[in-house]
Amino acid sequence: MKARLAEERANAAPEGRDQFRSLILAAVADGATDLHLEPMDSGVRIRRRVDGALYEAEALAEDLGQAVIAAGMRMAGLDPDQRSKSQDGRLVIELEDGRIDCRMSSVP
Repeated sequence: MKARLAEERANAAPEGRDQFRSLILAAVADGATDLHLEPMDSGVRIRRRVDGALYEAEALAEDLGQAVIAAGMRMAGLDPDQRSKSQDGRLVIELEDGRIDCRMSSVP
């Protein structure tokens, strides 16, 4: 099981993985405590929670947004193909001067 999860994490599409990492870094730089990636009919809405309030940050085209969500789920050890039940996972983003510990949840 652990070997399969490590393989899936390594196989996250580079474009989606890099964009997901960039979204996390930008949210942290803005002082956000939460990052919401919300699939919509026209793409994926990105919102950040700063000082308790949610602010719309940007939107991604549907294809890129879905790739970003799937990559983030894989990085957190979640199954991006399982959209019918809630999932919770964790991931760490290593930086030169530290690390960012993240918790990721998906809801149907």
